Amino acid sequence: MTVAPAFAMPELDGLDGLAAIDREPELLSTVYFDTEDLHLARWGASLRHRLGQGWTVKLPPQSEGYLLVRPEITFPGS
Repeated sequence: MTVAPAFAMPELDGLDGLAAIDREPELLSTVYFDTEDLHLARWGASLRHRLGQGWTVKLPPQSEGYLLVRPEITFPGS
């Protein structure tokens, strides 16, 4: 799904339970892995390692009504 170029994110301040806070930018170091013949990509899955956060496996997307759900499995480790 894409949005129109004129789209602007609405202000979220004032909504119950939400608060916007300023944060310093984060520099992330991420490496993606796949087999030589790109099996994971062809199956719609991905495997990545993010420094300081560990491993994430994203499984192929599943459609749930209007939503596209992409299950994730995360685990620590270098």
